[in-house]
Amino acid sequence: MKSIASVISKKLFAWPLLAFPATYMLFLFLDGSLSAWKYSEMQDFFGNTAIGCLIIVLCLTPLKQFFPKWPVIAALNVHRRATGISCFLYASFHAFLYVNQTDGPSEIVRDFQQPDLFYLYFGLMGLCLLLPLFLTSNNFSVKHLKYKWWKRLHRIAYLAAIILFLHRGFGENDDLFGTLLIFLPLIVLESLRIGRNFLQLLFKDAPAKQPPPVLVWDDEKLFCVDKIVVESDQVHSFYLKPTEKFKLPNYKPGQFLTFRFDIPEQEKPVVRCYSLSDAPGNDYFRISVKRIPAPRNKPELPPGLSSSFLHDHVKEGDTIKVLAPNGNFCLPEGNKLSKIVMIGSGIGITPVLSMLNHLHKIGIKRGSDIWFFYGVRNGSEQIMKQHLKTIASANKHLKLHVCYSTPDEQDTLGEDYHIKGRVSLDLLKKTLPGNDFDFYFCGPGPMMADLAEGLDLWGVADERIHFEAFGPSTVKRKSAPVKSDNQYQVKFDQTGKTLNWTGESECLLEFAEANGVTLPFGCRMGNCGSCSQKLVKGEVHYPVEPSFTPEEGHCLTCSSVPVSDIELA
Repeated sequence: MKSIASVISKKLFAWPLLAFPATYMLFLFLDGSLSAWKYSEMQDFFGNTAIGCLIIVLCLTPLKQFFPKWPVIAALNVHRRATGISCFLYASFHAFLYVNQTDGPSEIVRDFQQPDLFYLYFGLMGLCLLLPLFLTSNNFSVKHLKYKWWKRLHRIAYLAAIILFLHRGFGENDDLFGTLLIFLPLIVLESLRIGRNFLQLLFKDAPAKQPPPVLVWDDEKLFCVDKIVVESDQVHSFYLKPTEKFKLPNYKPGQFLTFRFDIPEQEKPVVRCYSLSDAPGNDYFRISVKRIPAPRNKPELPPGLSSSFLHDHVKEGDTIKVLAPNGNFCLPEGNKLSKIVMIGSGIGITPVLSMLNHLHKIGIKRGSDIWFFYGVRNGSEQIMKQHLKTIASANKHLKLHVCYSTPDEQDTLGEDYHIKGRVSLDLLKKTLPGNDFDFYFCGPGPMMADLAEGLDLWGVADERIHFEAFGPSTVKRKSAPVKSDNQYQVKFDQTGKTLNWTGESECLLEFAEANGVTLPFGCRMGNCGSCSQKLVKGEVHYPVEPSFTPEEGHCLTCSSVPVSDIELA
């Protein structure tokens, strides 16, 4: 079945089939056989072809819902836009043949005035409805209209189908019964889909009474390390429980915790952020931390400060300072959890693992299409191996793909991992049935930059691309601000440097680092306040409002840009 689906998904399969009716008529014309056709028969041929293309497009929606795991249905869905474009082109040629047989505009006007030719109005209306669908059946329109509005616009295809049903059924041949037979597959499938949705709504369990929201805390709180689990040679999981008795907030899957570590020989507390790696709703917080070694190309540099502290010095029973869960990289609430691709590379699995655990906990609904990709070098680096297998076997609407870029000899394909290679856009294109998903990914900066750019070029709407990156590896979207026409003077009192801001940097912190000025920072996302600097003069703007509110007369350099000449103490 998969081999058949692979063939069907190719453009070389779809376009010749879609072009076959036109090619057939061209062959008849060149062969001289077309003269045996009546003019009205040629019109009917192209009109019926257009209606057939439209019916195929609309039938794919219920077929995808009824048979979400059938690869052939997914392969056909890849050609949905091409089929829609063909529908408009054949409908246009059908209309052209009608116009071409008349003596001019005056005869067309007379035809529209005749009561027994009222079906012409339906034909004109149908063609007008197909026009915006034809013009927006491209990646450019999806990106600029935004996916939600683009999808709403294309729902007028259903109205076009009703109009064209009336046009053909009451047309020149007055073939209402024949038209009903042509539309019967669509009518049956849509009736079943609507009926199923109605029954699901009718017999849906009443939602459980929601508990009152648990307020998060403003300042740091002490948490006790309740348990430490060794996940691999490099990764330890820390289970944290509050020292005070209070109910933990139900954070959003994918959010992180901000820590303030009192590390010996450090003048100030070290601020770091770690993603929560388990589903919300437990009586503990869990983070899974990888020991960061010295860079391979610069072994003389020290290893990761906070990760080494956690691995080497923090023991069960110790207390650490924790700020409330935060972050915008998280799953949406409500009914937008049906078509999701989650990607974790290396320790970047932690936030998407929280998402996966949450989906498993609440139950992955029938008809959902959930994909989870996890990339590591080999089995020695993989964490939660058995846990992932258990979740995958318990959820038939979840597809798990573990990728090893350089598997060891003891790693077995099909048992320990599914794909040899890295998680990349090419892999997603080969594996996924299309790009109609919300993508959530976290991992090394280069991988995320490639994915973000690749998904954008693949036509995935910007609001459907979600990623998480801490520190200098933060990925920039293609829509990030470009160089500004305004130039401001930025003075750093601690170094005496005065530099020209041109808008090429994302924020003041990045601007300072690019020019050799060292400023304090923590989360680099406006959540912890570690980068707060006194604003001696001038004004700044926050393109994205930070979660942390600095004290009056200060600014967060990781989130702000100048809007005038400024001076930082």
